[in-house]
Amino acid sequence: MIFKFIISVTLLFLVNHDIYTQQRQINFRSPIGIPIILSGNFGELRTNHFHTGLDIKTNGTINYRIYAVEDGFVSRIKISHWGYGKAIYVDHPNGLTSVYAHLDHFPKKIEQFIRKEQYAKKSEEVDFMLEKNRIGVEKGEVIAYSGNTGGSSGPHLHFEIRETKTELPLNPQLYGINVKDNTPPILRNIKVYSLRKEDLLVMEQKQYSFMKTSQSYKLTTDKPMLISGKVGLGLSAIDRYDLAQNRCGVYSIKVWIDGNVHFEQEMKSLDFSTNKQINIHKDYYAYHEQKESIHKLYIHPENNLPIYSRGLGNGTIYFNDTLIHDVKIEVSDVSGNTSTLKFNLKNTNDTKDNQYESLKMSEKNKKLEIKNTNYFVRVDSNTFYDDYIIDTQFKNNILSLNNKNIPQKKKFIIAMKFNKMRFDDPSKIIIAHHSKKGKVLNRKGQVSGDWITTEVNHFGDFTLMVDSIAPQIKPKKDIKMITLDQNLQFSVSDNLSGVEKYNVKIDGKWIYSTYNYKNAILTVPLDSYADLKPGEKTCEIEVEDERRNKQFFTCNFLYK
Repeated sequence: MIFKFIISVTLLFLVNHDIYTQQRQINFRSPIGIPIILSGNFGELRTNHFHTGLDIKTNGTINYRIYAVEDGFVSRIKISHWGYGKAIYVDHPNGLTSVYAHLDHFPKKIEQFIRKEQYAKKSEEVDFMLEKNRIGVEKGEVIAYSGNTGGSSGPHLHFEIRETKTELPLNPQLYGINVKDNTPPILRNIKVYSLRKEDLLVMEQKQYSFMKTSQSYKLTTDKPMLISGKVGLGLSAIDRYDLAQNRCGVYSIKVWIDGNVHFEQEMKSLDFSTNKQINIHKDYYAYHEQKESIHKLYIHPENNLPIYSRGLGNGTIYFNDTLIHDVKIEVSDVSGNTSTLKFNLKNTNDTKDNQYESLKMSEKNKKLEIKNTNYFVRVDSNTFYDDYIIDTQFKNNILSLNNKNIPQKKKFIIAMKFNKMRFDDPSKIIIAHHSKKGKVLNRKGQVSGDWITTEVNHFGDFTLMVDSIAPQIKPKKDIKMITLDQNLQFSVSDNLSGVEKYNVKIDGKWIYSTYNYKNAILTVPLDSYADLKPGEKTCEIEVEDERRNKQFFTCNFLYK
């Protein structure tokens, strides 16, 4: 059975936000000793966020020296399995902070502080602040070595500049981080979206192609685009740097109508608190289904991103005449290379008005639930950005939430019922998501009675699975004798819910170890920080998966 319901949200007035009260004259040095070649730039469209830094290539390998870009002191160190991986933050006297992420390791003067914290908390993952000048650094000093930790998909350095007081990420290329770039942005196509109230659920849209002449583009037809009522434009555009073919983001987009500036966006600064609103800035469907980076050149009422010149209005277009209007779009990169598109718009006689800005959520719909004997879905008014018709279906024990290209603001609740007679231990049940790529992903769940409930931030297909099998632990090689600065290594894998916890002890004493989720390798470095005495040693390993299945492994070795 398919259920449909409409989610309504309150549309807020947008607040202008601009940190640039004065022009900074700052020139940082490069954070790396090789030519800067980027695989990603500031403001590039990503899944659920704008990229907040520069991804600097490291020739497909690790352990390049990473340098402090200016004098300062280490203010924060964070070690995580996810996200930035191993990361270090340096505060500078000019009111800015530099951030270096996906690192492999650190020089001794920094590493010793990290290990002290890890041993104190008995955890590989730590996040701690340091008081001013406890670890001072000089411009050009080696503060780390590049790596491939955290959410990195390959070896590189993720580098950021932030305003220290607000933590707002700033475009590093505006602060002396130079990247060779004489290549103008590439424009691909343009879309026109109908914004009439009666069209919002279907989002009527038309796409137009164009041809390039030098740095200028024009439509493949000389006829004007025909529009009806209020519309918004969307532009597919990317940028490339001289030394790499990676698709990067554009720096600025300006729209003129009849010679007057109508809309402007610029990637000077972002805000982590609003960064997920990229999902209503970009064409969400085109990005996820067609891998197309389309910037909507109008501002959704729920969009609080700081990238727009809001004094120009919200960018929507409405003509109360049937004249031909000139439109020019100028797209630039941070080096000033520019591409231009010109075309005409003409309104038809069908000029239905639009109430896009004044949609309101009715009081009775502040929280919506859909219930079934096998499942329920609970969504509140702040889950989505717009009104949508949501389809749910339950077939062959699979709960399908079919609207897979709707952006969400926050998580919502799903629950599925199970037959207690079929499960010896209900605590081992998980709600599993079957991704488009065929992967089974654990979405966890809390069991109460004969229901399991979890929160998710995406649609898709969900089913119940059982994980009652403990993780596996296998030595990578025979362990007989280990000397100082050598490692113990183990293959640690889990069949379903995933490795959640691990502990290593040698002769009953907790020892620092590091787990790499990408290759499922647990490494125990027997360096000076381990502080082991020579002799026969007993190593004990305990690994627990997300459903609390535990595995133990013990081995003996000679430490010399």
